[in-house]
Amino acid sequence: MQDLTSSFHDIESPILSLLSAMECNGIHLKSDDLLIANSQMTQEIDTLTQEARVLTKNNTLLLSSNKQIQQLLYDVMQIQIPSTVSLKQPQSAAEDVLVAIQEDAEKTNDGQRHKIIDILLEFRKKNKMLTGFIRPLPNFSRVATINNSDGNSASNGRRSKK
Repeated sequence: MQDLTSSFHDIESPILSLLSAMECNGIHLKSDDLLIANSQMTQEIDTLTQEARVLTKNNTLLLSSNKQIQQLLYDVMQIQIPSTVSLKQPQSAAEDVLVAIQEDAEKTNDGQRHKIIDILLEFRKKNKMLTGFIRPLPNFSRVATINNSDGNSASNGRRSKK
């Protein structure tokens, strides 16, 4: 309980006024900036994909395909999963497993990481940002301001249409 109290006083309490102001005033989004970010992130993802295809000599490799990644890592490259990793499924391509493989490679291969895994982890990070945040946000910014103080809230706090 002490940890929760500490978190409230040290983290949440100092930003309550900021969060309140954001809710009352709304959040202004610049859709032009999001479109530029979309273009840049898409280009970075395409570059990572091309780099992976050159590295693996596979012009059809999809970094978003777990099945292809599993085949590449475990069947083609014969990478072994460290014994310290507990698996939910054999030949997992989960992020924690890939990170463990990289850490193990650094210890056992004179600090040499698997370049394809670094590319894959970076691809996943950028793709998540693109598909989870950058692409969806312009849909919300057609409205100049998103807030809850314009009288469109039902008595239970949910947004309602008028």
